Amino acid sequence: MNSWQTWNRAEPLRLARYVVSKAVQGHFGAPLPSFDQRQADRLAVVRIAYEHLRKQRILYDTAEIDFQNHSPVMQVIREPGQVKGGSGNCLDLTLIFAGLCQWMKLRPLVVLLERHALLAVMLDADVESVMEGRGGGNDYQLLHQGLLAPNASTDTLRRWADEKKCVLIECTGITDSSSYGRDFEAAVTAGEDAIRRGDVLNVVDVSFCHKNGHTPYLTTSGLQVTSELALGPVAVHHLRSRMARVNVVEPSQWHCQALRAVETTDRRLREELANLERALSAAEFAKEWLGNELTSRRLRSVLWLRSRVEMPTEQVMAWQDYFAHVALNHPSTETSGCAMVGYVLALGLDVGRRSDDTAFSAWAESVLDAAVVNDVRLRMDQRHRQAKLRLLLVLDASLTDEWPERVDAWLLDGDELREQNFGKCQPTQYDVETVVNDLVDWAALLVEEVSETLQRVDIAMPTALLTRWLPEEIGPGGHLGKQHDVVVRWGTRLNPPRHLRVRKSEIRGRWKIIEEQGPSAMWWLDHEQASDLNVVDVTLRTQHMGGMGLRFTPDSHAHLLELLLKYSPVLLWPNADLCAWQGVEPELERYWVSLPTALAEAYRKRWQGIDAPLATMRAVWDDPEWLTFCHKAQGRAGIA
Repeated sequence: MNSWQTWNRAEPLRLARYVVSKAVQGHFGAPLPSFDQRQADRLAVVRIAYEHLRKQRILYDTAEIDFQNHSPVMQVIREPGQVKGGSGNCLDLTLIFAGLCQWMKLRPLVVLLERHALLAVMLDADVESVMEGRGGGNDYQLLHQGLLAPNASTDTLRRWADEKKCVLIECTGITDSSSYGRDFEAAVTAGEDAIRRGDVLNVVDVSFCHKNGHTPYLTTSGLQVTSELALGPVAVHHLRSRMARVNVVEPSQWHCQALRAVETTDRRLREELANLERALSAAEFAKEWLGNELTSRRLRSVLWLRSRVEMPTEQVMAWQDYFAHVALNHPSTETSGCAMVGYVLALGLDVGRRSDDTAFSAWAESVLDAAVVNDVRLRMDQRHRQAKLRLLLVLDASLTDEWPERVDAWLLDGDELREQNFGKCQPTQYDVETVVNDLVDWAALLVEEVSETLQRVDIAMPTALLTRWLPEEIGPGGHLGKQHDVVVRWGTRLNPPRHLRVRKSEIRGRWKIIEEQGPSAMWWLDHEQASDLNVVDVTLRTQHMGGMGLRFTPDSHAHLLELLLKYSPVLLWPNADLCAWQGVEPELERYWVSLPTALAEAYRKRWQGIDAPLATMRAVWDDPEWLTFCHKAQGRAGIA
């Protein structure tokens, strides 16, 4: 029996609703490549998906016909369970393959020809880039609002395939048929031939459609999706080590039922097994609740920025390992259950869900008492609001590049201005620091009146002060950075002189590259490389499009700093030439998604006498928040 609505060919967007990745995974199983595997070689991951479906021995058949309500513009589409137990035509098989790609975080485009369908899988962007609103850099050439753009050339797909930006797959090749079945290379050749022979009627960007309200249909046919989620490799490695130490036989599988069956008298192992079982339950619910918005980047950033769980040292983790990490490494001030419920809620809040969401409430109250769930809601709502609240201080650039005579202050709630203030001062470090402290006190009192806390203080300063002043260390009565996350911005970006101007779109484009590629997008210069500013300028204009880092302290190098910040929204450098790079580089990898906040935390650790390699680093971090503020402020007669 098929419970799905019949597809109307005049509604191409609705075709995305027939791509149900969870049902495909439940019926056919699915490999789940790591983020690093997808980034290194997406084509190889597409091959893995194709070969996985070829092993399922699916039969080919023509389209199913609804004889009672037959119409030439309507088509019955088989559910995954029907295809698993029976057969499918070219469109059924294309949608099955698209579902498997979605599950494996690959980005599928369903290509509709006159009497045929096939799949294009993007090699320059994945599902996560779409769900986080970034998409692919070439989308505009072909796509608009999830479909083929009105004026797009259908030759674009052929060109993308030739340029290895996508791969075209003839999906009937996965069938166990002497007429249609073929290996991966032959399926790619057949896909390219089909595009060359026939006109493309439309292209459906499945990930975009899912993100924008065309959610997958529910399935009812055949096998139910009951495959239990198993622990990821990091959690399994941890349990194996623990079991070996106490001479406990490890289970043959690592899902909830298998964990419950482990027999041990060791109290700590019993506790960890229970916590990991809870982690799997949380992961299952989060996947169901958040769907494709549950991305690796979000899992990692929320882990520390919202839940305040220490970041894992492992760089390659299965997505469910993040939940296991929370279960095993939660703060000592809260229980594993509270930490897990808080983490799931933080993920939901990050994508716009409400803390009183009905589905979340039902799950959370199956883990904790209702009163405790309310406590977690209150805490996470406060953290979420607090993350949007920030004080922005701008030190006006002086004509002499020395200390300014005025500091402007904006108390912001997201993009909304709450209050505005300023302070005048003598152009000395002492007077500037006094005004900064007064403005911080002014903002802190304002937010305390509404029972909130000011955590974030952004300070925009001119180039000359970047290497001379550590604003997080100003007093009185203790460092400003002990109570606040201090983030440094490049103040010159507000009103840059002509020789330091670049297109706003170029700076935002570079930020996107940094966001997508992380530490690998950084170009680190040593003394020798930085000595020829002309070579650096040409390289930044024509080759390097990411962030910048220096392996030395740039004292008395104002022209170098201006050149680097002209092009790059991110600049890192050590506070001492002899910093231990062997310790800094792995910490940058580990905490990248939580920068610049992780720097503020590292400074606090250093002040407490705790080893923190990141504390040797300084940063200018001009993220989209600051770029947007600069864009709005430019062109005004002053910014007061």
